[in-house]
Order: sequence, then C-alpha cells, then structure tokens
Amino acid sequence: MSHSSSINRRSLIKAAGLGALLPMFESSAYAKSLKPPKRVIFIGYGYGHYDQGWFPNNVSQKWHCNSQEKVKKLELSSSLQALAQYKNDVSLISNLSPIHARWPHAGCDTFLTCANPDSNPLRPFTNTVSVDQVIAKEVGKYTRISSMQINGRTGNYDGWGRGASMSCNESGEFLNGLNTLGDIYRRSFGDPELTVSERRKQLSKHRSLLVLSNGGTKSLAKVISKEDKERLSQFTDSLRSIEKRIQKDMAWADKPYPKTNFQIPSGSLNEEEKIKTCFDLITEIFRTDLTRVISYRMSSIGLLQQMGHQQNTHAMSHWAKNSQDLQCQIDRDKKLAELLAYLIRQLKNTKEIDGSSLLDNTLIFFGTGIRVHHVVKNIPMIMAGGGGIGMKQGKHYSFKENVTPLGNLWLSTIKHFGIDAQQFGDSNNELHNIFKAV
Repeated sequence: MSHSSSINRRSLIKAAGLGALLPMFESSAYAKSLKPPKRVIFIGYGYGHYDQGWFPNNVSQKWHCNSQEKVKKLELSSSLQALAQYKNDVSLISNLSPIHARWPHAGCDTFLTCANPDSNPLRPFTNTVSVDQVIAKEVGKYTRISSMQINGRTGNYDGWGRGASMSCNESGEFLNGLNTLGDIYRRSFGDPELTVSERRKQLSKHRSLLVLSNGGTKSLAKVISKEDKERLSQFTDSLRSIEKRIQKDMAWADKPYPKTNFQIPSGSLNEEEKIKTCFDLITEIFRTDLTRVISYRMSSIGLLQQMGHQQNTHAMSHWAKNSQDLQCQIDRDKKLAELLAYLIRQLKNTKEIDGSSLLDNTLIFFGTGIRVHHVVKNIPMIMAGGGGIGMKQGKHYSFKENVTPLGNLWLSTIKHFGIDAQQFGDSNNELHNIFKAV
C-alpha cells in the first residue's frame, strides 16, 4: 500500500468522526492496513564530549584499513551506560565532519545544513536549508504543523552561536524556535481561551502586520548598497517563512486541535525536569500526528548547575586531565545519555494504531557540532529508532576520519523519507548500510 493511500484512509476515518475509536482496532486486520507515518527528530547540544568516555574503548582514533566504513557491534562506553536497556534501539555513528566548518562553533551553526559559511563574499556568514526543512517540505503537507523548532533557551547559549533555532529555511535564514513549554503546548494544542473566530482574527492581525513590515522593502532596495541589499534580502526571506506559516495556520483554523490529556506540570522545574517534560510533549505531538519533523536545540547550562557544578558550558569544554572541568564534562555526558534513554522509553511505550510503537516509526538523531574542546572534525552522532522500516540498530558505524561529510548522513535521511535528492550540503555519497532494514 502506498504512503498516500495510508494517509487518505486515516483522514477519512478522522473526518467521519471515528478517530476516537481507532485505538480499539489495534489488533484487527483493518488497523494493520493503516501504516503509521515516518517521523524524525534532530536533537543538538553544544560543546562536544570527553572522547574516552563517550566513544567505545575498542575504537581506534586512527584509520588503519582501506575501507571507507567499519561496522561493529555496539559496545557502550562508560558515559553511555544509561542506554544499556535500549542497546538494540540505538547505534553510534562516528567520524562524520562538517567539511566546510572553518572556526570553532561553525560546526554547530551548520549542524543541520552542512553549508559552506564562506560561499557568499557579500555575507560574513552564509547558510543553506537545513535537513529537517527539506523533509518537512514533503511530509509537512499532511500535518497541521509542517515542522517544529524548539529551543532549550533563548540567546547565544551552549556554543550554538547564530540563530533562534537549528533550522534554516530555503534561503538559509534561521527559523524562530519555541522557547518555553507553554509556547510548545499552545502551538501544538491551541489556546483553550480562544474561539475559532478569535483565532482567525488573531491570525489576520499577524498577517496584516507582516504586510506592513514588508511594504517598503521594494523601494528601499533601489537606493541601498549591495551589502545592505543582502541584509534586506535576509529580512524579506524571514518574512516569507512567517507568511507561509500564517497561511497554513489560516487553512487549519476551522479544524479542531487534537484532544490531549497532557498537562504541563505546575510550579518551577529544574533543567532536567524541563527537558523530560519537553520530551513528553514531543511524544504527545507525534502521537497526535501534529507534525512529523522536529528539531530541538537542547540546553546544558541548567544541567550543570543542577548537578552542583559552578562552571558554565564553555569553561567545562576546556577541561584538562584530572580537573574539575573534566569531571563536569563527564557528568554532563552521562546526564545526556540518561535523557536520551528517557525519550526512547517514552516513544517505545506509546503505541501506534497498528500495534507498533512510536519509536518503531521514528528516527532520533542525537549529536553535537563539536567533537571535543573546540574541534569540529569527526563528530559523534547517536541514531535511535526504527525509522518506519525496521532498521537494525545496535551497531557502531565508523567512517574514514576527517574526510567523510556529515552531509552524507543527512542526504541518506532525506532519501529515507522518499525524497529525490542527489546532494545535500557537503555530501559526496550516501551511507547505504545504515538505512538497510532488518
């Protein structure tokens, strides 16, 4: 059965008012004919890892064979022990590099784009479309929200540098992210205080303000310098992205938001509780099929403070042997593994209509644009989930160091979603073995 026919059948059931009955059909042949959609979440964080704790002990730092790829059974390192229960649901991918990154943190700026920041001489920094937005352009047609961008914190935190999220539109401009649990909830499940009419009025007001903002740009472009035209172009590109979102929101305004029993915990939350609640929200968002593409720029600063460390994440990343900074880095790494295990558990315990789990049909990419200290080559990536095709996890894929583009992974991911693409960012090949089904 084709992907589109699955979508249409599901839509017909919901349109007939039978959506609430779907869980009752989990064991029936009819339910099994409804193939759940593929989903993906990209989770990024800053400042790398302590190599000897994050990578398995049997991994040589040097390449000693002619092959471009080595595949081994995954052996969990000391920092990844929290994933032991889910060892068959995760794989480690090592030695992928943002080839064009020229300075510390540029690997984070281009983590999902793999762009060449120096490609346009009129701009001090140039980016291109991010992998999540390429996927969202196709699969977002079927969902209320084309894609969702989430930030752990606003501002230049955790070494991420530019942008309000990890995601970039087709012009390479960073998309705005959702910064609080309340923002994520309202974007997903609406404001219960607003009627449909009030929601439409609010969207119309936003669209009017957008038109006013864009009104004078054409005349202004005739009298400014080339450099300022580039800046103006960035501004108008951002406006177009917002306009597209408003147009889609208007098209869905009369359709009710999905029902949910999820409630954001009251009271103040520490950083770990905020991240876990965000993962709970993401699970509910995927369960209700609000979107199938999410990027999450996760913060670590609060985690350090919560664990009793006085350093900020930048000081942590400059650790020396046998130092407090190194212990801080190790503790942070272990906490990241624990949080990933929590997300895996939530997705694994949430059932789809055909009896599979959300994890079976979701890909999780969990990584950083920096390997260690401020080194932007040979970064680590953890991949989890079944991706909708029963991918065989529990592997360690190690590629030729310094020369294997990170873009190869994103190109392969794009094609995994059935999108015809020949290249992405710095890619020069596909990673065929990773996306083989069991």
